[in-house]
Amino acid sequence: MKEFRSNWRKGSLFLLLCIAMLSIQAQPVEKKDFKYISPLPGSSCILPGNNIALRHGDILNASSVKNFKIEVRGSKRGNIPGKTLLSDDQKTILFLPGEPFEWGERIFVTTGNEIKTEKGVEINPVSFWFDISKSLPDLAEDHSMMDEFQMIELLQKPHPLPRTITLKDNNLPEDFPELTVDYTNNPCESEYYFVAPFGYWGWFPDNVPYLIIFDYRGVPLFYQKMEGHPYDFKVQPNGNLSLYYNLWPTPAHIELDSSYQQIDTYTMGNGYGGTDFHELLLLPNGHAIVMTYDPQFVDMSQIVPGGHPNAIVKGWIIQELDADKNVVFQWRSWDHYDITDADEYVNLTDSLIDPIHGNSIELVGEDAMLLSPRNFNEITKIDRNTGEIIWRLGGENNMFDFVNDTLRFSRAHDVRLLQNGHISLFDNGTYHPEPQYSSVIEYDVDEENFEVSLVRRLRSDPDILGVIMGNAQQTSNGDFIAGWGSGVPGLTEFNPNNEIALEVYFAGINYRAFRFPWSTNYFTCQSDSLHFGYMWYEETRTKTVEVINPRDEPLILTSYHTGGPAYSVEDDFPVTVPPHESIGLTVTLSPDEPGTYKDVLTLNADFNTEELTRRIARQVKLIGYATQNQSVEDNRYAGIRIFPNPVTGSLTVTLEEPTETAQLVVYDNQGRRVKFISLSDQVHNSVDLSDLQPGLYNLQFLSAGGRVVYSSKIIKQ
Repeated sequence: MKEFRSNWRKGSLFLLLCIAMLSIQAQPVEKKDFKYISPLPGSSCILPGNNIALRHGDILNASSVKNFKIEVRGSKRGNIPGKTLLSDDQKTILFLPGEPFEWGERIFVTTGNEIKTEKGVEINPVSFWFDISKSLPDLAEDHSMMDEFQMIELLQKPHPLPRTITLKDNNLPEDFPELTVDYTNNPCESEYYFVAPFGYWGWFPDNVPYLIIFDYRGVPLFYQKMEGHPYDFKVQPNGNLSLYYNLWPTPAHIELDSSYQQIDTYTMGNGYGGTDFHELLLLPNGHAIVMTYDPQFVDMSQIVPGGHPNAIVKGWIIQELDADKNVVFQWRSWDHYDITDADEYVNLTDSLIDPIHGNSIELVGEDAMLLSPRNFNEITKIDRNTGEIIWRLGGENNMFDFVNDTLRFSRAHDVRLLQNGHISLFDNGTYHPEPQYSSVIEYDVDEENFEVSLVRRLRSDPDILGVIMGNAQQTSNGDFIAGWGSGVPGLTEFNPNNEIALEVYFAGINYRAFRFPWSTNYFTCQSDSLHFGYMWYEETRTKTVEVINPRDEPLILTSYHTGGPAYSVEDDFPVTVPPHESIGLTVTLSPDEPGTYKDVLTLNADFNTEELTRRIARQVKLIGYATQNQSVEDNRYAGIRIFPNPVTGSLTVTLEEPTETAQLVVYDNQGRRVKFISLSDQVHNSVDLSDLQPGLYNLQFLSAGGRVVYSSKIIKQ
């Protein structure tokens, strides 16, 4: 009986296990759909060079991707062979046709159901079609700026004259753009300004386009003469530089390293050829965001009364490129905007229409983008995964209540997400009522209640109107840099109190202006600062700055610049630094009266040849203090300063090299030690002497090892 019960239990357990296994096997496998499909099913106006992209959103199982089946068939060509691959994001499946699609054909796509995510989720198969454009219009190279040409001729106000004295630097090229800087209100001294002014539309007819990096006094740290018009010269988050170079037939965004050497170029994929100058974003994962305009033939007579039956209408294309320059995300205005969303100043009966004129792209985390369609007068937020519109702020399709801003914005540029969650933009004010002016706007956008509040609107004094181009950059310390585009002066720095800290006039129109921390590694200096300590103003003191050449070629320093006569370099220029070696330059401070002497030494390597006019420079900050004789003789040691002398309460001890001095010993006039103080490793130390009786005292400053590094006398009152 026991044996029977035991066998019965074993059999029951086995039966239950089999039932459980059958139950598990009977559970349906979780299935999901692709969130992103490109081209969008049922879409039109697709270029023949387009790829096919599919993405669910999760990381995919690599082995299932190898077995993934996709059938692509054209209405004219039949079966279309190609290459299927997984992008470096491990999420996006790409089909690259072996040859471009045919003009005017319909493309049919069908996938299998083998694809799975790493978590085992199976992606449902998909079947869809899209249409290839029948043909494309042939437009002039600068078609993206045609409307801007007309606008600036009609609306831009005359330029004012420079406000202050122009910097006179040594050894600048004769055609270098005039820089005039007003830096009288404590601007940032530790970062640099980036501009690329050029002459256009009959303005600044003698202007030669240059890339320029300059400091708060207008001293160039870098410049390069350009053959074509440069745009959007800035520092990317990866620490490299980028710019758009409008030199046909292949205008492109160019990436430079910190030696100003070209290391990459960025153009559109999917058959769009070059790219537009308005935006380049380099992402931490090695991807890039680029954009272009997409002119297509449209029968506008079917859209607006009196419309041209064969008008050329420009769309807007945004792409994300992976590290191999494959398009892994593409957003097309044709799929999400209506042409009639344009504002009243766009003539929809013209033969050439630019209804959108997109000019900036801003990422909002991993899942969204902020877009600036200038001719809609709106900000659009889209889903970065699906491309769908999340909300629209401003314009004909406004979804928000402007609670305290009746003026709003007109033909704005450069929409950005700020660290505090607010949104900034540069309001050109192109069609604002009189008095017209441009401004920097900060908005607090309540996405839950669909309300937008004006936080501040920054204006110059007097007002500046830049009807086209322009930007608003918030820096790390809360300053705003306003690049006024076609307005002059071209750059204004506002401090966090909304006060103007700096303003720059430069002879030219400038797309965007920025301020960034920056230094080149084309050559380096052993230190970025040179301290001369405290000295008597009748003296001359010298220090050495070591210049290091890390390159395989000789470095030739052609000149130097300082802001005043107190500092000079004793070496004869040009100075040659051999490859992979260093030399010491002798810097002299010769003060002519007591005071603080702060300056910046700029060491220039100039290249002035038929092919290239360029400057690469590094700066070394200089500081020294000139004093006059006190009532008690000092032994003139430059590394330590004590004041006041005579002293009544606390004595301030300033240490040029804090780590070299550890203790202060105070002796009375009889040689008895009356005080022993441990000094901090800070530059300034406060020593309380209020408990000492009036009289003459001797001070000894000791190193950590007990060595006397400095001695002095002081009178206690």
